[in-house]
Amino acid sequence: NEITFVEAAQGFARRMLTEGGSGAADRIRFGFQLALGRKPTKHELQTLEKGLAADRKFFHSDTHAAEKLSKVGVVPPPKDVPLPDYAAYTLVANVLLNLDEFIMRE
Repeated sequence: NEITFVEAAQGFARRMLTEGGSGAADRIRFGFQLALGRKPTKHELQTLEKGLAADRKFFHSDTHAAEKLSKVGVVPPPKDVPLPDYAAYTLVANVLLNLDEFIMRE
């Protein structure tokens, strides 16, 4: 993705992590509500939770990849969030920002 879009996903991830609550489901619901103006269905939430879990596992096993993603753009990652978690939430934010429902108004 273009650098600007990655930065948007990083900023969105930061909001999910700092304002969305303490658990993954709460943070995903928060981000979903911000992006789409509605709550996720059970299936949507489960899909995003599975994706987050897989991304967290990947970034915890490959911290270099998490570091590389966090260095895209000019905004530094939050100091109080583990880099692999920040990278994983950045990918969740990226998914939300790429949903047709977010991009298109029907």
